Amino acid sequence: LDIVERFPEVRRDFRSRYQALVLDEYQDTNVAQAELIAGVFDEGFPVMAVGDPDQNIYAWRGASLFNLLNFQDQFCVRPDVPAQKLPLYTNFRSGARILGAADHVLASVPETQRADPDKLLRPHPSRGEGEVRLVRLGDEWAEAAWLADRTVEQHAAGTPWHEIAVLCRSSRLFLTLQEAFVERKVPVEIVGLAGLVKMPEVVEVLAYARAAADPEASVGLARILLGPRYRVGFKDVARVAAWARQQNRGRRGADEEEQSPFLFAEALEHLDELEYLSEEGRARLQEFRTELAEL
Repeated sequence: LDIVERFPEVRRDFRSRYQALVLDEYQDTNVAQAELIAGVFDEGFPVMAVGDPDQNIYAWRGASLFNLLNFQDQFCVRPDVPAQKLPLYTNFRSGARILGAADHVLASVPETQRADPDKLLRPHPSRGEGEVRLVRLGDEWAEAAWLADRTVEQHAAGTPWHEIAVLCRSSRLFLTLQEAFVERKVPVEIVGLAGLVKMPEVVEVLAYARAAADPEASVGLARILLGPRYRVGFKDVARVAAWARQQNRGRRGADEEEQSPFLFAEALEHLDELEYLSEEGRARLQEFRTELAEL
């Protein structure tokens, strides 16, 4: 903003690049962003913003609803002509019953607390009536099972998998739902990084990355070895770890500070010296050692 105010040529350069500016989710902008945009694209430059005052959910990180409510005056056509407001009240996502349920919930909110008290969404004819169902279940596992069963039924009735979605208020429910869907052989895609990084497959990939980048990542190594790919027994993993600790005790002495610790990964290079490993465990440890070296 300071650069735009101090160097008019920067403002002219930006204005020369574009014929119009379209802003989406404008209710999520903060004061500095609005001032920067207005500082560059004012004086009648074609600017259109799309936003919903009832979706101002990022105030906690600085978003200002005032930006949207003040848009007509801040980006006026001329000093005496405010920008035009075009209400978009047709909902293309939900059926009539769903919108009716939403309006019923909204009715409990005082009009003084609504940014647009006259807003009444109407469904697009293509959405039909829709269905609203209220179900009380004992816990999140029962809820996940119920949702998975209904999903299977809906797919059997002809709905493609990719047209079925479950919206969660909390990412902690993702894995519970995933387990219920996988148990019923329903293809699942978790959208959103918060849930993605907790998926078992992703956890294992991250463990590989840490093991390849950091030789001291013993916890990641153990996770991989105990995981579904190698299925090394806990006793065999514990024996490798115990052997590494024993080597560390042997290194202690006058030059202890100069010695690096004997690592779990380093112990994998000495499998022939380890006693009491099961035959199957030794073979799987050797296979993992080869793969880790390639990484």
